[in-house]
Amino acid sequence: ETLSTKLHQAAEAAGDGSLDAQLRQVERELVEDALAAHGDKVSAAAEALGLPVSTLYRKLKALGIARAGEPQEDGADAAVEGAP
Repeated sequence: ETLSTKLHQAAEAAGDGSLDAQLRQVERELVEDALAAHGDKVSAAAEALGLPVSTLYRKLKALGIARAGEPQEDGADAAVEGAP
């Protein structure tokens, strides 16, 4: 998929069509895809995304993304175990 395609899909998913909502949705998809592609290993996903591991942990928390085997908490306040 191209970035343009992802942005279009994010706009539809976001509902309100705001740029912030679209970017957040695209970021969420990219992070989830990277984690899935790397067996849920944060360090490998961070490397693939070109991010420091600590930044990816912050993004996981901000986006409310729980990793496999980790309890899902409510909303964007989801805790990420082992986060710096």
